Formats: sequence, C-alpha cells, structure tokens
Amino acid sequence: MLNIWKHLMRRGNDRIIEFIRQGALLIDVRTSREFAVDGIEGTVNYPLDDLFKEMNHLDKNKPVIVFCRSGNRSRHARFMLEEHGFVHVDDVQTVEKMNELLTKSNENGKT
Repeated sequence: MLNIWKHLMRRGNDRIIEFIRQGALLIDVRTSREFAVDGIEGTVNYPLDDLFKEMNHLDKNKPVIVFCRSGNRSRHARFMLEEHGFVHVDDVQTVEKMNELLTKSNENGKT
C-alpha cells in the first residue's frame, strides 16, 4: 500500500513540476511579514486574508500552485480558488516542498 501511495505522490509531483515549467502562478498565502523573511523568488505573496480580492485579477485557466508554512492556509486557499472557478489548482502545502519542486523543475527536464 505504501508503494502505491509513493507512486501516486510522484505522479502528482511530476504534474506540478510540469505546471511550474509551463509558467504556473505560484502563490505564497502566508502573511506579508512571513514572506519578507523567506519568500521564494518567482512566487507572489497573496496572504490568505487578501486572496479573495486578489483572485479577481487572476486568469482562472492558468495553473495555480499554493503553499504556506504548514499547509493549513494553502488548503483553504485551494478550496477558495476552486470554489471560484479556477481550473487547475494544486496545494503543495509548505515552503520547503515548494522549494523542492522548484529545484526539480530546473533540472533539465528530469524529475
């Protein structure tokens, strides 16, 4: 059962990496203070409390990847975006996971 779970996670990561390579919008939903400390280059900061008003300016057909510190706020952000018609939304949960996937997306097509 664990091998099946690992396989599914790898497939999900591969899809997310491909979205990153295609220019997905990478949204850090932590507070602006948290983002100022260790924000990731190439991402945008729309704190969860501000996401509702910011989403009106975003392309609903462009892949969106959300993340935060622990995964709690990004889970809420994902549901919010999906409820408002965003087609491709992925939640990678943490800053660490986002960094890992960005690194893999820059590895000459290897995952």
